[in-house]
Amino acid sequence: MSCRFLSLVLLAGFANLGSQGPVLLRRSLKDGATETYRITSSVNMVIELPNGLGEQEINVDSEQTCGLLTSRLDPTKGALVRSTITFDKWKVDGPLPGGEEKPEPLKTEGWLNDRGILKPLKPKENGQVLGGFELSTLVSPFFELPEQKVKVGDSWKIAIPKNPLINQSQALVATLKGEKVIGEHPVWVVSLNAEIKLDTGKFTLPKETNGTPNPMAGQKASVTGLVRIEGEVDLDKVSCSVLHLEAKSVIKQQTTIEAYQMTVKSSTESKTTIDRA
Repeated sequence: MSCRFLSLVLLAGFANLGSQGPVLLRRSLKDGATETYRITSSVNMVIELPNGLGEQEINVDSEQTCGLLTSRLDPTKGALVRSTITFDKWKVDGPLPGGEEKPEPLKTEGWLNDRGILKPLKPKENGQVLGGFELSTLVSPFFELPEQKVKVGDSWKIAIPKNPLINQSQALVATLKGEKVIGEHPVWVVSLNAEIKLDTGKFTLPKETNGTPNPMAGQKASVTGLVRIEGEVDLDKVSCSVLHLEAKSVIKQQTTIEAYQMTVKSSTESKTTIDRA
């Protein structure tokens, strides 16, 4: 076979790859299936202390193992999935009340459908899927697929429901960027982007934070700010499960304590990586 003929064959193959029509992305669900993910996370928070007292920095580095087990299938609900998160590493540098000790394993159970949407049996567990960070369900092995067929360049929205940090529903935007091969696995490449407005409205500060007494318990406070998220997900083309995910977020927020007429500003940068084991 001549080099020229081989080049034409390769070019034809790539042309056909780029012109592929719309595809329906659906996650495969199998009874008894197991999946394991390795998760690394680094968080850097800088707090501007009031009254010109300078800055306070907190760093948290963690490594986690997420194990998923499908116990049974239901024709309408999907797969019943049990998730267990263990913290293999938990390093805190700086004052984090009640957060110095490595967290206990987290267990979640819920129904996972073929669009990758997880509905926990206990809704309060939804924010604990990857270890208790408020935005954890946006960066997790449970990646929401579009309802309709999509082609390269198309986008879809992943809803962020109203919660204690945001007073109205917002969305993360996913875009199908293309395809590539990781090892022997053909994958879909999806980009992630979000700009989330934080607004809690007024609330009462709790008596404790992570088990540590709160000296401002009972005071009225409010939090406002903005979260920016950028990332990329590699989805296995056969199962549409996550093979690799990287995401970065920047949070700029300010907390106001009403009675003291005090506002504390903070900036948090975090990076999360997820890999299928």
